[in-house]
Order: sequence, then C-alpha cells, then structure tokens
Amino acid sequence: MELYDYTIYGLRNFYRTYKSSKYQQELYFYLLYITISLTVLLPNLLLVVVLLRKIKKGDTRPLDKLLLNICISSSLWGIFGHLVFAHLYYFRWNIGVAFCKVYYTVLVGFDIAFQFHMFAISIDRVLQATNPYRYLQRVNNFGSSLLLYIPCAGIIPTFWFIDRDIRNAITKQINEMVLKITRGSEKSETQKTIPIDFSDN
Repeated sequence: MELYDYTIYGLRNFYRTYKSSKYQQELYFYLLYITISLTVLLPNLLLVVVLLRKIKKGDTRPLDKLLLNICISSSLWGIFGHLVFAHLYYFRWNIGVAFCKVYYTVLVGFDIAFQFHMFAISIDRVLQATNPYRYLQRVNNFGSSLLLYIPCAGIIPTFWFIDRDIRNAITKQINEMVLKITRGSEKSETQKTIPIDFSDN
C-alpha cells in the first residue's frame, strides 16, 4: 500500500507527496514544528523546576500541584507532539502504521489531560475568588491529588478501548506474528515425521 493511502495522518498525505518530492515544503513544516515545540517545552520545563524547588522547601499549595501537573502534561505534549512524532512520521515511515496510530493517540491523550487541568485550575480560581475564607477547606491536598492522577491514569486505557483502529491494527500484527510462528513450527514437525524409505528400487 502506498504512503498516500493513509490520508488521515500527516501533512505529507494531505498534499499527496512522496518522500523525494517537495522536500523543501516538508522541511519548512518540520522547522515550524520544532519552533512550536521549543516554545511550548522550555517555559513549562522552567516552571517545573521552580515548582519542584518549592515542593522541596515545603512551601506548597494545592494550586502548585495543579500547575506542576499541567506543566508536565504540556511538556510531554510538546515533545511527543512535535519533535519526536514529526521526525518519525515525516522521515521514517518504516516504523509501521500501528505504531503511528498509537503515537497519535498518546498525543491526543496529553492534549486532553492539558484541557482537563486547565478546567481544574479555572474551578480552583473561581472558588478562591467567590469564597476565599473557606477556600483551603474546600480545595485540600487530597482533592488536588485526585485531579492530578485521574487524567494521567485514564488517558491511554480510555483511548485503547475507544479507538478500534488502533486495537485492530495491533491485533492484526500480533496475529500475523503468531501465524508465522505456528507455520514455522508445523513445518519443522512435518519434516521430522516424514518417513524415510530405505528399500531398494
């Protein structure tokens, strides 16, 4: 199957180009992805370092945990979404369709976790603005910890059961591997059981 048959993933397929054509246009897209990735990644990593230093000193609030998690999600989204995924997808298609789909699913999962944490921080700010005196009783460390763990723990299993294409593609590859192993073992057993005729003709 040709490369442009996979029309869902990637700008290369959208423009129906081959690996040897329009290389300058693809280089521009690749440089754009690197720029966006560094723009997302570097500030978030800096904020992660600052928040970890606050946690080490013991001067933390529930909001700090939410900010730490959203920074980690944003950093992972930047790494997986642009630098690694763009390089592998545009210049090394031999990793396989199933792996690309899994990689794309993880990217979407990080994006959903980012949006979830933005929503949690918005609720946190509304609670503090409307009733600041009871804010610490309502938003405690346990509640913020739940907001940290739920999206991170549920991203990949949720998409594994939702996206049937990913499950079917991986299942197909596993079945092909099992079939090759089974055929190889059957062939070896057949060679062992072939009777040898020593009679003279």
